[in-house]
This record gives sequence, structure tokens and C-alpha cells, in this order.
Amino acid sequence: MRQWIVLCCVLTNVAYSQSLAEPLTLVRDGRPQAKIYIPAKPNGVERAAAEDLQKYIRKMTEVELSIIASDSIDSEPALIVGPGSAARELAGTLLTPEKLGYDGFVLKTIGNRVVIAGIDFNLNNVLEHDGNGTRFAAFALLEELGCRFYRAGADGEHIPKAETLRVSELHVVTKPDFINRRVYHHIRSSMHPSLEQEMNEWRIKNRFGGRRVNTSHGYDDFLPPRLIDSHPEYFRYSREQDKRALSDDGGHVSPCLSNPAVRDLAVREALRYLTVRPRALACSLSPADMNPDQWCECDACRAMDHPDPSIGLATRVLQFNNEVAVEVGRYFPDRYLTYYADYLNMPGPPVLPDGTIVLKAHPNVVPVIVNRYCYLHDITDTTCPRNFEYRRRLDAWDRVSQQMFMYEYYMHNFELPRFPSPVTWQVGPRIRYYRDLGVTAYQGEILARWPDNELSIYVLGRMLWDADQDPDAIIDEYFRLYFDEAGEEMKTYYRELNTVGRDSEAHQMFVPLKIWTPELIDTLTEHLEEARAAARQPMV
Repeated sequence: MRQWIVLCCVLTNVAYSQSLAEPLTLVRDGRPQAKIYIPAKPNGVERAAAEDLQKYIRKMTEVELSIIASDSIDSEPALIVGPGSAARELAGTLLTPEKLGYDGFVLKTIGNRVVIAGIDFNLNNVLEHDGNGTRFAAFALLEELGCRFYRAGADGEHIPKAETLRVSELHVVTKPDFINRRVYHHIRSSMHPSLEQEMNEWRIKNRFGGRRVNTSHGYDDFLPPRLIDSHPEYFRYSREQDKRALSDDGGHVSPCLSNPAVRDLAVREALRYLTVRPRALACSLSPADMNPDQWCECDACRAMDHPDPSIGLATRVLQFNNEVAVEVGRYFPDRYLTYYADYLNMPGPPVLPDGTIVLKAHPNVVPVIVNRYCYLHDITDTTCPRNFEYRRRLDAWDRVSQQMFMYEYYMHNFELPRFPSPVTWQVGPRIRYYRDLGVTAYQGEILARWPDNELSIYVLGRMLWDADQDPDAIIDEYFRLYFDEAGEEMKTYYRELNTVGRDSEAHQMFVPLKIWTPELIDTLTEHLEEARAAARQPMV
């Protein structure tokens, strides 16, 4: 059992500092000193944020603070949750979209009050929904009090114990570096509902979310396969079959992009999507996940391709998307059309080797760059040829379009999925590189739920909110607090994992199976046994 400690949080990274006031006492010697206030008519996210605070303060101190639904605050210390009238009276000039963006938040001490409020659109507190600013604020306060939420579920948390709990002076006004910060599990269909619930809660605790950006393969949405019978001219022409058809690899839709009627269908679907989802930032015009030989081969479509094979289809798809964007932009000038522009089945960017730009993106068309290059080395590693090519393409896309979105994978080994592909120390620098390049939205796909992936995703969440953080400090704290007395040994184990497959010949998305030799596994096992020997607490 850990000893009880007196915990006093001190904020070091704030928008600006004022003269230090006396800390505000929430709990003293095991007795409540403050109450949690929510508006008289709270919405779902405000009530959930208050319950988050109540739950974790109880875990820390074994004391439960009362939750009061009222717009009138009495004279005792108060945690004011949500952007209601009481919060706006104290900090209304800070609670604006100009200062907080889409889902930023404020933590501010004013006398014996703490304002805990953000920009909220998730009024019914639907998990995986956007606009959770006030819940982000509540968990940020808990972080200031020493809590950490490293993995989903109770065993992934670090909750310090305290008989006396105080809040030092706070002035946090923050919004994320990336307006979209989303990761999803490719394996979610096989998850138990309770685990999925825990994962969704964990995302909120670590400020994933943001404004919705659709990047899915979208051709089937505007051109349903059933139309092949009534309108075959909408679909690809196959020279080999001498007819219009669906693609041969799984029945994906491959449109005839030179057909004006197909463009009109895409415009109609984009307008419908953006109308029924008023807070969605973008809808998708991404091609289907099909082989390059499944595109339309009619003369008009082939004429849209660039003769340089390194560009080829890139101009066809971008020209089509630009034409759709012109029409959609008449109704939604501040929203976007996305598409997987740099992907397995897409050449490009539309830039010649001499640097000449062949075709620019319409301001409302945003290319989504899928990282299919090298995850094992730092993105700026000058000895890694695949990352050199990746940086070259990112620079070219940056010249083609006004902004870019990113899509990445968190992997396992496909040959034997029990073997990991850790990228613990690569994630943070890569996210900062993207931010500095001007990337504003990020989506990740998790292909396995392994501890090394979840540590990487924890670092990812921190950096997507604030890419100026030191990722090494985030990782060091993780080992110190999560593994506690076994922290140094586990850090040594992870360091060893992160050297696997990093030689000059390995430039892949995951560590190849042949590298996992019996000798290597013996070495890793020794590190784990040293960590086990150092552990004292049952959970560790």
C-alpha cells in the first residue's frame, strides 16, 4: 500500500502567469472543502465532466465532493464545470471559439473558484462524438492533480493518493494543434462491448476527437453498384472485357470520372453529406481500395491522365475532385473534400521531376497522405531512403495544395501478429514534423491491441494536442509512473524493442519476422524478468 501524501499541483506550462496565490484546498485531512457546480440545466457533457472529477477525486482521497446543479455559487471553494452563466461571469472573455478553437478549454482559478469549461458540441455525451471541451478540461485538471490515463481501463491509470488535495493557481487557455485527432481500431468488430466502452472513454481522457473529417473510400457512396444495370455508362470501361463493369477485385465501384453525370452524382452526395452533418469539416471523395488496373480505360478518362507514369492517374482524380469542389463550394465555401491522394493505388503527386506543378488542388480539396513509407526510422533520418522519398513527396504535396491531412497505421507483424512493431520514440518527432509542415488533421488506424501500440498512441494523443511538448519527457514519465519501481527495467526492455529492425537495410512499416531470432527473444525475456524482479506492487 502506498503511503498517503499531501499533493499540491503546480502548473508550469501556462498561457501566462500571475502572482502566485494561496493554493485552493479541495480536500483537507480526509474531509471535503469544495463542491462541484454544474449549470442548473446541465447538458450531458457537463454532467459527465462533473462526474469524472467526482470519481477520480474520490479515488485519490476517498472523499466524495458534492455535485450541485445551480447557477448560484455559495461562498465556499467551488469547481465550476461547463461554460454556463457562472463560468461566463468569471471567465467569459476566454470562452470563445477564437481562443479555444473547436474543442479547446479553460482552466482558471479566480479567488476560491476554478473554472473548468470548454467548447462543447457533444451535448448528449455520446462517446466518440466531437466537441468534448469541458470533459477535456476536467481530465486536464485531474492531470494537474497528478492523475494519468496511460491505457484503457483501471489497470492503465496512475492515480496518486492524498489526504489533502490542493489546486495551485491556474491560467490555462488551450486549443489543439490538430483540429482532427482520431484513431480507430481495425479490430473493433471483435472487441467485447465493455472494452470498446473503455477505449472510447480513454480517447476522451487523452483529448482525441476534434472536428469530424471523413476520409473513407467514398466512391460507393455517390455511385451505388446497383446502378450498373440502369446506367452502365457511369462505370469503368474494361478494354479486356470490352464492356462497362464493376472492378474485378471484390466488386468495388470504379467510376467513369470523365462522365459529367458521374460528377453531378458526386456533387449531390457531397451536398447531402455536409447538409445532414453540419459540424463535419469534410466529406470524402477517396477512390475505392482497388488495384490500379481496375480504373476506367475509356479514351476520355485516359486523356485525363498525365503521360508521366509517376503522375498518371493523379491528375485524373484531382481534376475530378476539383470540378466537384467548384460546385460544392458554392454552398459550403468553408468545408472540404478529402481523398487518399498518396496511397497504395495512387501515383503522384502531380509534380514533374524538375519541380513543375502539373495541377494544383482547388482550395477546398485536401489530399490525405497515407504514410506507407518507413515507420521504423525517424522521419528526418538522412540514412533512410524511404523517409527521404516520403519527405520529398510531402514537400511536393505541400506545393500542390493549401493544406494536407495525414493517415497512419499502428502495426503488428502480418506474418505472425503476436510480434510487435514498436515505434515508441518515432511518433512524437513525426507529429511535430507534420504540424510544422502545416498539417491540421490526423487519423490513425490501429491494427493490433498490444502494449507497445498503446504507449505509442498515448504519446500520439499528447503530441496532437500540443506538438511543442518533449516526447521523450512524456515517455520517461510513462515508465516512471506506470511501471513505478520497475520503470527503469521496463524502459530498458522497450529501448531494446525499439532497436529491433532499425538497421540500414530495414525500411518497412513493421519489423520483419526473420529478425525475431531465439537469441533476441532470450535477451528481451531477460529484461522482462529483471523488471518482474524489481516490481513490488501486485499490479506492476
